Amino acid sequence: MPRYWSELVVRRDSSFENVADTFGRRIAFTVMDSQSGYAAPLNFLAKQPGPNPRYAEVVAPCVTPLGALTAVIEGEAEVAPVDSYAFALLERYCPHLTSQVRSVARTEPTPIPPLVASPGSFAAPGSFDALQAAFLQAHRSLELQPLMQALLLERFVLPDPAAYDTLSAAVEDSLAFWRLHPIARIVHPAFIVRS
Repeated sequence: MPRYWSELVVRRDSSFENVADTFGRRIAFTVMDSQSGYAAPLNFLAKQPGPNPRYAEVVAPCVTPLGALTAVIEGEAEVAPVDSYAFALLERYCPHLTSQVRSVARTEPTPIPPLVASPGSFAAPGSFDALQAAFLQAHRSLELQPLMQALLLERFVLPDPAAYDTLSAAVEDSLAFWRLHPIARIVHPAFIVRS
C-alpha cells in the first residue's frame, strides 16, 4: 500500500531542533479537510508533551503544500506540515525553495489518497475497467516511463478500502483535539469546529 506522511518543516537557518521548540510560535495549515496539511499534524501534535495550546497563532488557510512552505520561508509561520509527496516534487522541481527549510518532525505514515472517479463519469460499458487497467499497467509502458519518472511515481496499485477506515477515526481525533485548542476560535472561519 503506497503511504505518505507530513514533514513538519522550519526555516533552515532557525534554531529549532525539534517540534517542541516551535511551541508558542506560529503554525501554518493548508485547509481543514487535508490529511497531510491538517489532520495528521493535529494527531501528531496531540500526542506531544508540552503546553496547550501548542501555538500562539495559526496561519491558515495556506491552501496548498506550497502555500504552507512559503509561509515558513517568508517568516509568516515558524513551522508547517508539508505533504511528503508534494515535498518530494518540490525538492525535485523547486530546490531553491526546499533548500530554505528542514524537517524537525514527521507524522506517522498513512495510506496515500487514492485516485477516484464518479460512476456516472463512465457512459460506455467497460470504460471504468479499461481506465483502471490503464493505470495499473502504466509502469510497464515505455511511452509513459518519462511521465512516471517526472512525477516520481513507481506504479499504481489497487487501494485496500479497509486501510482508509482508520483515517476517519484519526480525523475525528484531530477535530476533538482542535475543539479543545483555544486558538481554534480565532483563526479563519473555515477552521472553526463546532461540537
